[in-house]
Amino acid sequence: MHNDQHPHPFHYEEHRRQFERIVDDALHLDDIAQALADSPELNAEQLRTATLAHADAIAAKAPGEYRRLVDSEERANPSQSEQAATPFAETPEGVGVFALATSITIIVAAVSAAVFLVAYYVIKATTDHDKSVAPVRLVGVASLVIALAAAMLAGLAMLLHAGRNRRTPAVDTEVRLAREEWQAAVLHRGVLPFMATMLATAAGTDARVIPLQSPRNGNGRRPRNRERERRHEPEGDHPTDVVR
Repeated sequence: MHNDQHPHPFHYEEHRRQFERIVDDALHLDDIAQALADSPELNAEQLRTATLAHADAIAAKAPGEYRRLVDSEERANPSQSEQAATPFAETPEGVGVFALATSITIIVAAVSAAVFLVAYYVIKATTDHDKSVAPVRLVGVASLVIALAAAMLAGLAMLLHAGRNRRTPAVDTEVRLAREEWQAAVLHRGVLPFMATMLATAAGTDARVIPLQSPRNGNGRRPRNRERERRHEPEGDHPTDVVR
C-alpha cells in the first residue's frame, strides 16, 4: 500500500530532519497516542521507524507545497541551489580561501614595504650613494602599493559577498509560511493516513477516524488537553476527516 516510489526525494537534508520532527509531533497527537495505547501489537518506536522508512513516499503526498518550499528557500538563498554550478571563488569555501590569501598578501607586502623603505632612508642618511639605493626605494614603494591594492580588493569582495547573501524580512516570511504549509500538508495527507493504516492493520480493523485539525504552531502539534476545549465548544464544530 505504501511504497518507496515517489516523484521527488528530499532536496536538502534539513527537509528530512523537519520530516522527522513532523513524525515525532504526530506521535504525540491525542488520537495517535490513544491508538498506540490501545494497540498491543504496535508501539510508538515501531510506528516511528516504519513511518521514517517510508519518508520519501509519505512526503510525496504534498508535492505542490514542497515545490513552493524549495522555490522560496532558493529565492532566499540562491547560493544553496546554485552551489554546484557556482565558481569556486563565489562559494563560502572559495571566499574563505580568497580572504586568507588576501590577508597574507597584505601582511607580506606591508612588511616588505616597511623593510625596504626603512632600509632606503637609513642608507640614504648614512651614505651619499642616492642612485645606487634607488631600486630599494622602488621595491618598497611597489610593496606598499601592492598592500594597499590588496586591502581595497578585500574590502570590495567582502561588500559584494555581503550583498549577495543579504536576506530581507519579506523573504524570510515567505520561507516560514511555505515551510508551515508543507509541514501541515505532509502531516494531514501523508503522516497521519500512514500511521492510521499501520494502526488499523495492527488492530485488524479499518483505518481510524483521525481529526485533522490545522496545526496551531506550524509544526503539526495540537494542544494536549482537548477535553477542556470541548467543554467550551458546541458539538459538531470539530473538523474531522476519515482516513482511508
